[in-house]
Amino acid sequence: MTFSNMREPGAYTIIEVYTNHCDRCKVLEAKFPTLLRKRGDIVIKRVREFSGRISFDSQQAQEKWSNHQDSMMDFYQVKSTPHIKIYDGNGNSLTKDQGSKKSGTGLLTEILKANS
Repeated sequence: MTFSNMREPGAYTIIEVYTNHCDRCKVLEAKFPTLLRKRGDIVIKRVREFSGRISFDSQQAQEKWSNHQDSMMDFYQVKSTPHIKIYDGNGNSLTKDQGSKKSGTGLLTEILKANS
């Protein structure tokens, strides 16, 4: 499973990799309900990162990675949280968080500001 497989056809899809102790994640997430009320064309999917692993909502995806936990973070290029991927309604990636370059987090912050 890749993040692009999680996108919703015809909608902007925001995928957020988060941890429970990530303060920046909490700041962003507090604004998600307002954004979703204002924008019916946006879907938010959250993926939990813990102890160097990623936990998907999908059991199938979790089983795929059960023997590859060490390489999962490298495969998804998640270096820190929040890690944001945003896809447009056609499935095109609009952002790429990689290492300290957080274009997804920056764009999400701008979207949240514009819709608050």
